[in-house]
Amino acid sequence: RVLTPGRARFCGGNGNLAQYGTGADDDTKTPAAATSLSNVLAVSRGSHHTGSRRRPRTLLIQYSERGGMVAFSVPPAEGIQARLVGLAGGLPLWKDAAARGGWTVVNLEQIAAWDPDVVLVVSYAAPADGAVAAILADGRWAGLRAARNGTVFAFPGDFRSWDQPDTRWPLGLLWTATRLQPELFRDADLPAE
Repeated sequence: RVLTPGRARFCGGNGNLAQYGTGADDDTKTPAAATSLSNVLAVSRGSHHTGSRRRPRTLLIQYSERGGMVAFSVPPAEGIQARLVGLAGGLPLWKDAAARGGWTVVNLEQIAAWDPDVVLVVSYAAPADGAVAAILADGRWAGLRAARNGTVFAFPGDFRSWDQPDTRWPLGLLWTATRLQPELFRDADLPAE
């Protein structure tokens, strides 16, 4: 199976991403299709070959603000975001609390109880870096491990957030791996991708 534009699918029975292309047989075998995501193939370093490395307890949250009210939600346990965190070498903390089939609203007390090592913030209505700035400006986050350690990150994107199931998802996977297992992905060149 191949990751095709507009649709994310995992290759092989083990869930590793192995090919990228438009789906045409000749396209998935071209050097351009293979080399443009060569670093993503190294994700197995983060998910399957961490050896004795610790897998950081990771929380991916959606930040939304409406009328001055802020809400946090976590993706479904079976969602592509949980898969992304796991493949990149992290432990998705929210899986037991997430509802099936949709995002689940969580409060700050739940987030504090999880006390994640890393927080990845997505925001679909506004730039995620603004959401991270608001989170870090809120004194209630100061006691959380991720805020203290400087590991609250805005999930990147361009027209769409890179955590979505489209052709940008491999970039999100590589970026996530560089945040969760930086020692293993020191050689990753995201701008070149």
